Amino acid sequence: MDSGNTWGVGLYMDTSFGAEIGVDIMSTSRRYTGFDSGVETTSFMINGRYPFAISESIEAYAGLGVGMISVEYDGSTAFPLFSGSEAVGGAQVSLGARYTVGGTEAFTEIRYQEAFEDATIVNAEVEYNSTSLLFGFRF
Repeated sequence: MDSGNTWGVGLYMDTSFGAEIGVDIMSTSRRYTGFDSGVETTSFMINGRYPFAISESIEAYAGLGVGMISVEYDGSTAFPLFSGSEAVGGAQVSLGARYTVGGTEAFTEIRYQEAFEDATIVNAEVEYNSTSLLFGFRF
């Protein structure tokens, strides 16, 4: 598969024991190399993250999440009869760092996401796993 686009948004809150809990929604889109078809996903995950200080201005974190992933196969002109989608359970693991920039925090994260089972779309099984490199701002 080719590389593709990823975007998302999350809402987290601190807990009394130092961890963060929250939810995030993430969308990915990737095309197959050499074919006019691709896989698009939208995930909704409940996450736990544990932050730890690296320096005064840099904080790292590790996280685990579980939720649902809507896997959509777009057959386009190559395989139009096989286009469709199915929601399956999935999980994600993340490792990131955030750092203070002016009045806000910027972050970078690597996230691995995988469906627990293949999505069945028009009698064909479509597996899903993805490694994403994210950049963003935390407010």
